[in-house]
Amino acid sequence: MTEIRLLGPLEVLAGSGERVRIGSTRDQKVLAALALASGRLVGLDHLVAVAWDGDPPSTARHQVQKSIASLRAVLGSSVIITDGTAYRVVAFTDVSAFEDCVRSAAALEPSQAAPVLRSALELWRGSALAGLVSSELRVDADRWNERRISVTEQCCALELGLGRHRELVPELTALVAEHPFREGLVALLMTALYRSDRQADALELYRVTHRRLVDELGVEPGSVLREAHDAVLAQDAGVVSSVVPRQLPADLVRFTGRDDHLRELDALLESSSTVVITSIAGVAGVGKTALAVHWAHRVSKSFPDGQLYVNLRGFDDAPPITPSEALTGFLRALGVTQVPGDELEQAALYRSVLAQRRMLVLLDNAVSEDQVRPLLPGSPGCVVAVTSRNDLRGLMAVDDAHRLELDVLTPPESAALIGRMLGPARALAEPEAVASLARLCGHLPLALRVAAANLAASRDRVADAVAALEGEDRLSLLSIRGDQRGVVSAAFDLSYRELAPGPARLFRLLGLLPRTDFTVHAAAALLGESLASAGSCIAALEVANLVEPHTAGRYRLHDLLHLYARGLGADSEAKQRLFDFYVLTADAALDLLVPRMLHAERPSRSVEVPPFGSRSSALSWLDSERDSMVTLALSGCWHMADALRRYLWMCSDHHTAHAVATAALRHASERGDVVGQATMESALGTALMGQDALTAGEHFLRAAELFRTAGDLVGAHRALHNLGACYIVQGHPLKALEAYREASEVQVGASETSLAMVTVGPAYVATGDLHEAMAHYDKAIQIMGDDVPVLGWTGEVALALGDIPRARELIAQAAAGATGVPHWELCVLHVESMLHLDTGSSAQALSVATRLREQAVRASANAHYLLRAHDVIGNVHCHLGRFDLAIAELTRGVTLAVDRDLAYQEAWSRVSLARALAASGDRVEAARHAFLALELAVERGFQVIHARALNTLSVLGQSRLDSALEIALSTGHALTAAETWSLLGEHGRAAEIFQRCTGSSLHAPAGVLSLEPSCTFCS
Repeated sequence: MTEIRLLGPLEVLAGSGERVRIGSTRDQKVLAALALASGRLVGLDHLVAVAWDGDPPSTARHQVQKSIASLRAVLGSSVIITDGTAYRVVAFTDVSAFEDCVRSAAALEPSQAAPVLRSALELWRGSALAGLVSSELRVDADRWNERRISVTEQCCALELGLGRHRELVPELTALVAEHPFREGLVALLMTALYRSDRQADALELYRVTHRRLVDELGVEPGSVLREAHDAVLAQDAGVVSSVVPRQLPADLVRFTGRDDHLRELDALLESSSTVVITSIAGVAGVGKTALAVHWAHRVSKSFPDGQLYVNLRGFDDAPPITPSEALTGFLRALGVTQVPGDELEQAALYRSVLAQRRMLVLLDNAVSEDQVRPLLPGSPGCVVAVTSRNDLRGLMAVDDAHRLELDVLTPPESAALIGRMLGPARALAEPEAVASLARLCGHLPLALRVAAANLAASRDRVADAVAALEGEDRLSLLSIRGDQRGVVSAAFDLSYRELAPGPARLFRLLGLLPRTDFTVHAAAALLGESLASAGSCIAALEVANLVEPHTAGRYRLHDLLHLYARGLGADSEAKQRLFDFYVLTADAALDLLVPRMLHAERPSRSVEVPPFGSRSSALSWLDSERDSMVTLALSGCWHMADALRRYLWMCSDHHTAHAVATAALRHASERGDVVGQATMESALGTALMGQDALTAGEHFLRAAELFRTAGDLVGAHRALHNLGACYIVQGHPLKALEAYREASEVQVGASETSLAMVTVGPAYVATGDLHEAMAHYDKAIQIMGDDVPVLGWTGEVALALGDIPRARELIAQAAAGATGVPHWELCVLHVESMLHLDTGSSAQALSVATRLREQAVRASANAHYLLRAHDVIGNVHCHLGRFDLAIAELTRGVTLAVDRDLAYQEAWSRVSLARALAASGDRVEAARHAFLALELAVERGFQVIHARALNTLSVLGQSRLDSALEIALSTGHALTAAETWSLLGEHGRAAEIFQRCTGSSLHAPAGVLSLEPSCTFCS
């Protein structure tokens, strides 16, 4: 590989070792700027600034590009890579080698670190970039020259501590002569002279330096030099703080985000208390060390006495560093050569040395509070930053530490980090793919850096990497070959293997979760143990930052940790317990919410189900666990799909209900599970009933046949009743009654009897036998008096019969129990809109019906609700003389009913539309719709609509009222009877009904025909 040397005059060696001549000065400057970036991208504008001091010519960019071409011709095309308008060099550089040596020395003992630092210093051949004149490059050269002196000082301090004081005197003498104002070097030379039995020379050196500082700079010597002088005077060769330690690891150039955390840390500098940085999310790779190091560099000038750093190896392949080992390293870095052997004495000496100093101490990768406490200084001028995968809450409780929560990056921060690593051109070309890559990495900084580094080293598109990560092997792809620190799963390994057996088992089992969040009850089900045992294991995982609190009573683990746990393997019995937990808990919640809707018989299981003290708590659990249950149902668990059927019906989420039932039916069919097939056929019928009643009926018919095959007569009974409900929706009430009669031949229990009462009621409503419908509903209420739909439907029949007080009472009871359940809320709005309409409260009817229409559209609900909204709104508009609005609204209703093949609603809507058209003067079109409604009513047996259609045609002069009155009276429909009496001139009888319904004998409500002079003709 090509080698570029910058630590001295610019020099380039080919892979063979031969020196390569770089021609022009401009080419040399451009190459130096690229090499200084150590493989990072350098923009064209920066290269222009390097090549020309001052005002560059207009052709500068072109000339730099020519220099790039010239360099490629000499070095080879693979050495300089283009990325948009930026370039980077691929070569060995001595500056990188120098920093690698210094970085590795920081983790070594002094006896090992000193020769490593010497080897780093031997890379220097003179001043950095000697001979190249450029103000831009001079900044970099000065920085590297300063770095050289700092490392030289650090190396000499280590060697001094190793007893090499005599050998160091000549080198330190030369360094002090070259840098007379560097007090750290002077202190080192004083110490070396003193230990070489040259105390007088050491004191003379201090006197000369003191005088020079005062005369030339007007300042007194700093603490390091004064302490060296005091030690010589005291003839103390052990404690000589002769060096300012600068031990921080290198900062990340592409550090991204964390602005709020950095500001929070900056604010702590005003306090004298110890700072603890810990991560509640705590996931390995979340960037705790990166944040701490970045902040430490950012505020290093606030700590003139130095910065100490140690990797405590709390989570590492090697054993953790003991407090004694860490203290020994710190004391030697501070210039102490005679370190006590006892840990308590070391800690006391450490605090003494740091007293009156302002120092930053970074304790990285701690495992426990006990490992950290001996390393806490006593001086209020010192600040300590601690990183750990454990939350170290004991430091907050006992040592008054500040706790900083660190989570994954935000999506914009993740995209920014990927962009900085790939280069702006590649990232901006695929913004959606970059966002997907960030999501697949869980916004975890380590995963983001690994994925971006792998992409940067390849020619793949970001979309290609996304496609690969969406496969089954995501974690194995998030790794850098040959670098264990660049393997995401390896970082997780270190946390997992520190767990005790119980928490480790729970962590493995959490991989079975369909989603990443869970409750203590779910954990107990996975373990097959008590809630107390599960809670103890969760607490241990929380301390290890492998799970975190999510919302009240819920926990979660990171997406990638979830994948990792899944890969550890788990037993099939735990999987079955998890399925049982979700199914049985959902049953318990839904039995409280919708007891009228029954579920299949479940196998006997011993799983602890959380208690639900109220319907709101039951609904809250269902909402929280919805995604988990859907995932389990889609995997083929028909019991889960059956439990979900009731919940998704409540939410009017028919699309999801159809999807899970289809998946579960396929799975049950493959296994030959007849009861499962029958149950899922019923579930598909429930999902489709409001949208496609014909297909829904076919599913219920197949369900009944399968239940009979399985010998499940109760299941067949339910399926036949649901088939009858489909017939009602299609407008075939007589067929529905036939299905109910067939179902009634099976002897069933009380719950099935109440189901029969409820489902038969709508058939009698459709045929106009309202008294028989009320008889069935009354029996149902005796069994299930708090069921919201039953209360609403019974209230609707009471309203039709003219029993307004009872209708109000029942509808109010339904409204009180409907809150939070979308389907029930629609049901209540439906009957409330009818109540307001029939009692003459047109403004309230319009308001409620408008809400009903909006919610029905938003929920993609049963068309029945939307059709009722169209009818009420249209009738009110007509009542108020807004005929155009009325006709438009009612026409939408007719169109919807025809599209959905809903005969009853079509006939009712056509009557309302005919009345609006008649009121507007369009008698021909009005008659057409009235005759179509009459035809449907006669064919299907819709007696109330039959009477309303005849009344409408009589107003148009095309029908007699005799038969209309007979039909109206036979149904018991109060307002239909009232309008018929009114049209016949029996105004007294009509007024009696109007008084009962609206509170005024002269007030015919919207939607009712009347020839009373004081009443408004309306439809």
